[in-house]
Amino acid sequence: MTLSAIETLALSTAAHARLALSRQPSDALATYFELKAAAESSDKVRMDRMHAFPGSGHAEDDDEVFVVDMLDAIEKTAKAMADFARLALKAAHAGLVDAAIDGSLDSDANAWHLPSYAEANLNNVAI
Repeated sequence: MTLSAIETLALSTAAHARLALSRQPSDALATYFELKAAAESSDKVRMDRMHAFPGSGHAEDDDEVFVVDMLDAIEKTAKAMADFARLALKAAHAGLVDAAIDGSLDSDANAWHLPSYAEANLNNVAI
């Protein structure tokens, strides 16, 4: 399965946040895939057995959590983050289209403030 750039960023961010990694966020994706590999070998691996992952500061409450459950939580968070990002991009696009149609779009792309276009149109594209 190939992940889009948005999906990859969301997965990395979700893993970094959920695992409370002290390492760089960019390292979180590798840790996620290492956990995924461990879970594929056995669905009974618990997080407290995964201290081989340096920099993991997962909460002690998570020690009894199975790795497959941690992965499920990370994946659900990542999906929600990716969906949000797509919605914000859709809103920004809608704002740019509206501005182009009504003639208010500046011809200098450097002047475009995409967050403003997204904010102005989020209610129009909301699920």
